[in-house]
Amino acid sequence: MHYFKSKEDIDPILPLVFSFTNIFSGVLGFLYSQSFIYQDDLLEAHSVWVRAYGIMMGVLGFGYSRFLYPGNDWSVDKNSSIGDFLSSDVFFALLAMSFVFLPLLSRPQLKW
Repeated sequence: MHYFKSKEDIDPILPLVFSFTNIFSGVLGFLYSQSFIYQDDLLEAHSVWVRAYGIMMGVLGFGYSRFLYPGNDWSVDKNSSIGDFLSSDVFFALLAMSFVFLPLLSRPQLKW
C-alpha cells in the first residue's frame, strides 16, 4: 500500500488479486494440512499453521515501520516512531477491535 503515492494510482484489480491470494493461501494451507491428517501425522499437520504464523511475523518484523505507519498521506519517504503509532487513529481502531474480538476468540479456545 505504501508503494503508491495516492489511492488514485491503485488499479482496481490489485485489491481483488490481493484478496484472492489470501483466500487461495488459506485453501492451500487447509489442503496441505488435510493431507497430513489423512496420513495420520497430526504433529506435522499442526506445525503447518505454526510455520505460517512464523512467516507472517517475519514479514511484519521486517516491515514493521510500514505496518505501524500512522499516517494517511501514503508517503514512502516519511519515517515515524512507535510513539506516533501509539497515538494514531490506526492504533485506537485496532485496540477497539481487540476488545471485541479477543474475548470472542479466546473463549472457544479455552473451552476447547
